[in-house]
Amino acid sequence: PGATMSLQEVLAMQDELKKRFSDEAFLNKLRALGSEHGHGTNKHRSARQRMISEVQEQVLPKYGFSGDRSGVRDMMAMFQSRPDLALSKEAQETGDAIDALLAIGDPPGGAAAAAGAREDTGGD
Repeated sequence: PGATMSLQEVLAMQDELKKRFSDEAFLNKLRALGSEHGHGTNKHRSARQRMISEVQEQVLPKYGFSGDRSGVRDMMAMFQSRPDLALSKEAQETGDAIDALLAIGDPPGGAAAAAGAREDTGGD
């Protein structure tokens, strides 16, 4: 699906992901994960990934990707294989904003964790 998506469709998908990741209830829960499970622990990473996956399961199928890990891999492959996306300032800025949102609740130096999350979020 990614190869045939227009830039506008890709931006719409990113915008929808960003909107859902910006939801205050989502962000509050994300902040609480570190306290609940301990930052950087396997339980923390697993719970965080479940939260991200719940959003992706709802959004990705609207844009032709499956709502599972395979769909996330396909989406990420699309971002890596399309030069127009790498050249799109808006796509880059939205990806960076998604990464920043998903880093909320990380301890200082949590950028490495955010970079790992980037692979599974659609931010690039």
